[in-house]
Amino acid sequence: RDLAAAKESEEKAADEAQRRCAELEDNARSLEDELTSLRRAEGAARQEADRMNETSRQLEQKCEEAQRQLSGAADAQAMEEAMASQAHEALQRQLQEQEQQHEQLANALGS
Repeated sequence: RDLAAAKESEEKAADEAQRRCAELEDNARSLEDELTSLRRAEGAARQEADRMNETSRQLEQKCEEAQRQLSGAADAQAMEEAMASQAHEALQRQLQEQEQQHEQLANALGS
């Protein structure tokens, strides 16, 4: 009778060990699946970060080009303003010369 009880107890322990082993195997599979899923998510996140970095780099290039164009436009505007100022001064000199010639002509006609 003791032998039968011991054998039954041993069988229960073996069944419990098998059940626990199967449970651990299931947990291990679940953890492997989760790890695979996390690795996929990490890959996708890296790709997205790479895309964002590339977009940022392109925007920086566009910004630098726009700044160069603005600088060029400002230089061109400054040059145009200088030329306009010079033309204005030249026109004022011409006008003064014409006024002097007009005066001289009037004086010559008046005398």
